[in-house]
Amino acid sequence: MGSPLGETMANFYMTALENKILESTTNMKPHTYCRYVDDCFIVTDNIQSLEELKNSFERNSVLKFTSELGLQNKIHILDVHIEAKGNNYETSVYQKLTNAGIYLHANSETPQRYKDSTIKALIHRTYKISSSWQLFHSSIVKLKQAFINNGHVLLTASSDKSLRLLDLVEGHPIYTLHGHKDAVTATAFDTTGDYFGTASADKQVLVWRSHLDAVDQLECLEETLMQPPREGSAMHDVTVQLPADEPPLSDHSRTSSSDSADRVS
Repeated sequence: MGSPLGETMANFYMTALENKILESTTNMKPHTYCRYVDDCFIVTDNIQSLEELKNSFERNSVLKFTSELGLQNKIHILDVHIEAKGNNYETSVYQKLTNAGIYLHANSETPQRYKDSTIKALIHRTYKISSSWQLFHSSIVKLKQAFINNGHVLLTASSDKSLRLLDLVEGHPIYTLHGHKDAVTATAFDTTGDYFGTASADKQVLVWRSHLDAVDQLECLEETLMQPPREGSAMHDVTVQLPADEPPLSDHSRTSSSDSADRVS
C-alpha cells in the first residue's frame, strides 16, 4: 500500500463488504470472525461453510481471497500463533522459519532511541500476544538470544549488592561492579546511553560510565565523590546521597519483551 490512506481505504472497503454479507444473512455467520485490514481469522463448523463464505465475499467484491486451513487445531495469522485447546485459544508470537532474528545492531550508526524502541516494541508485542506467562517466558528466551546475536549489552541488578554488565554477544559478564552497601533495587540509562544510574536500599544513587574503559573524569554539579578505577571493574562512579525520607528509584532497567480454525486473506 503505497498511499498513507491505503490501509484506511482497505478498512472502509472490507467493512462495507462485511456489513453486506455477514449482517444481511444469518446462515453465513461464522462462530468467530476477526480481521486486520484484509487478513481474517474465521472459525466455522466445516470447510464447506468456509468455502461458501469465501465465494460470497468474492462475488460481492473485486477481491480474490486465498484460504489456509488449521492443522491439528493450530494456525497462525500475521505474527500470532493460535492453538485451540478445548473451549479456549492459546496465543503466542509466530515467526517464520526463514526469520533470521536480525534487528538493529547495538553498534550500528543509528540513534540510540531507535535501538531502545526496537527492544521495547519486541518485548511489548510479546507481552500483548502471549496468552500465558509460560508462553511469554518462552518467547522472551528467544528474544534474549536475538539480542545476544545483535550485540546488545544487558545490565542486571542483584540483591547481593552487585551489578553485572553482560556482553550478550558472548553471553558472559564483562564486569561485575561493586559500590552499593545494600541490595540494588533499580537501574536506568540516560538518553544517550553513555551513563547509567543505580539505586539501592542503602539510600544511594550511583552514576556509572557505560564505557567503563574510559579514563576521562566525570563532572557532577552535585556533591561528588570521585573514585579511581577499581581492579577488575575499571569504573568511575559518582555518589549522591538521597534524603532520608525519599525512597529509592522505582525498578526500571533496559538493555544496551473441535471447531476448525481457518484463515482467509
